[in-house]
Amino acid sequence: MTTPSTIADWLRTLPDVQEASPLTIKIGRTVYPAASYHQWRTAPDGGVYVHEAIYLVGPLPAAYKRSRRVALTLPGEAAEWYVGGYFQESNPQPQHAPYHPFGPNVLLMPWRVPSGEAIDAHEWPEKKYRRVPVGIERVG
Repeated sequence: MTTPSTIADWLRTLPDVQEASPLTIKIGRTVYPAASYHQWRTAPDGGVYVHEAIYLVGPLPAAYKRSRRVALTLPGEAAEWYVGGYFQESNPQPQHAPYHPFGPNVLLMPWRVPSGEAIDAHEWPEKKYRRVPVGIERVG
């Protein structure tokens, strides 16, 4: 069984990951083992930026399967989060296995823009994102 600590330990093995914290995340009725992390990356212009994400192990959240117009809200967080990527194969092909050692996973990323606008600030009212609350528990 994959634990939040196992995920955080694996993330720490990736290049330039400076911080990884084990978490349990609940979206709807699904509870995910997870870990948040910060990874320092180089931008095309040579500058450095911090990639922030939460790595969940498991299937896509049901709310996201129904509509991709979903903003996830974490308690105590001003930023809204979105599904920034996912991998849903249970048995990854050999060339993908090193990057997905736990099988199906979802990457949540914060929506942060300099203007501070919401993720759907420029959408028509009928196209606004649905806000879905997320439960979070720090492990360890």
